Amino acid sequence: MPYVCPRFVACASPPLRHGTAVMVTRVPPFLKSADAMSSLRRGDLVEVGEPGRVVDRRPKDVWAVRFRAGTFLIDRQYIEPLVDADAESLEDEESTQ
Repeated sequence: MPYVCPRFVACASPPLRHGTAVMVTRVPPFLKSADAMSSLRRGDLVEVGEPGRVVDRRPKDVWAVRFRAGTFLIDRQYIEPLVDADAESLEDEESTQ
């Protein structure tokens, strides 16, 4: 079922929650690792279109997302939720690993 925005609310995309499958829409210049001792990494560790999974929410619309290369803190402007068909294929891929 497609996402329907609540009435009188300007919504560009569905809200994110823990476990939501997301996709990178633009590559940020740098990525901050979500480790306890975080560090800045180069942005080319993830590519446009790469799927990931939301692990945690941080202040100021920043999300901890797990990608192949690791878990990074990424601003909401760089990610979008995957549609249901893509999310199912991501779940199948994770279950085979």
